[in-house]
Amino acid sequence: MATQTHRRERERAARRRVLLAAAERLFQRHGYRGATMAALAREAELPLATIYALFPSKERIYFTLIEERAAELFAAIQEAAAAAEPGLARLLAVVRRVVAYFEARRAFFQIYISTRSGLEWTVKDDLGEEVNRIYNRHLDLLEGIVAEAIARGELRQLPPKEVAHGIAGLVNAFLFQWVVGRSERPLSEQLPVLEEMLLHGVAP
Repeated sequence: MATQTHRRERERAARRRVLLAAAERLFQRHGYRGATMAALAREAELPLATIYALFPSKERIYFTLIEERAAELFAAIQEAAAAAEPGLARLLAVVRRVVAYFEARRAFFQIYISTRSGLEWTVKDDLGEEVNRIYNRHLDLLEGIVAEAIARGELRQLPPKEVAHGIAGLVNAFLFQWVVGRSERPLSEQLPVLEEMLLHGVAP
């Protein structure tokens, strides 16, 4: 009985992965509003009844994708932070990893922006508590890195929380403009300007 239960759970998890991958492709081609559950069933090659057994609505599928991408991004940030030297080097490693992640997922975040008013990740209730929790963990991690850099004398003696929020806002502004601008120029090419602003500001 336990073996059968585990097998069913694995099969359900596999169908869920197939469905979410198909949903991301469909949203990229047709946008959130242009995608339908019937089209999703065709894209995933799954019965419509199976789709509804996994998710009650298109909205829930979309929010799940957002949640999974947020978790994926935070895991990438944690990995970058763990691999870098303490202090300023760690801060720059995190910023570079965020840029690389968005560069690889541009089409998805174009969908996100089309359904939201912007890219600030102060997520509202409709995106779920989980995404908000992940974002707060990201800010906490960033605050710790900033505090570490301040203690090492690599950043000015300013409140770490406010500095972390300011850095997040600046990075988000760069990400937003690149995603919506549809520029052919890689986002990574803007890193020198972003890092210069982070480290030295804009005053001469």
